[in-house]
Amino acid sequence: MSDGFEKVTSVESVHPKVDSDRSAARMRHMGDHREQFVDLDATADTAEQRAYEVREFLRSRGLAEPDERAGDYLWPDAIVDQAGPAWQSAWHHPSNRPQPSWWTTIAVVSPTDVDDQAFFAMDSTGPPSCRTCGKEFDEDAFWSSFKGWYETRREPELSCGSCGGRGLMGDQDTTSAAVVGRVAIVIERSSPEVVTEMLRALRSDLGGRWAYVHMHL
Repeated sequence: MSDGFEKVTSVESVHPKVDSDRSAARMRHMGDHREQFVDLDATADTAEQRAYEVREFLRSRGLAEPDERAGDYLWPDAIVDQAGPAWQSAWHHPSNRPQPSWWTTIAVVSPTDVDDQAFFAMDSTGPPSCRTCGKEFDEDAFWSSFKGWYETRREPELSCGSCGGRGLMGDQDTTSAAVVGRVAIVIERSSPEVVTEMLRALRSDLGGRWAYVHMHL
């Protein structure tokens, strides 16, 4: 990095389109949540095919099914499904949670605009936590590393100041952080149980490296 490298300390400073394109929608929909599952392996050459494979996987498992009413204002050009019949199981929906309705949406997105290939926790975005010891990484190191990932599409490694562990950023606990990817599943109105099982199914059954980021507008 050059000596003039600018320290990054906010979402908008890395990704100005978040502010310019979505600020009005954010004001109208404050309090909305999205569960974002990002495929870290997809490339420019494989993204379209991978998005198709992911969508077919979700539909074959009964986790998603087509519905012409389904849509997501954050991804107006995406193919958006509704929650499938598998979501009706007690495992997906504990007794103290409502059953999903048609607006429980599941979108598989494959943005071609590089500005849309960054997935943030939005206003609460901060450093990921170390997968080994659970401590947060240094904030300045995180933002500097993330900016490099965003600009070059080369995923960085982070070193934990607490336990000394080192690993790729996307392999850490990125729940409240940010990652870069060309294919993602975006779910509206989910639950912790769904997040846990979705990650298990994607990593074990579909395969590939997947990161999870919870977005709160």
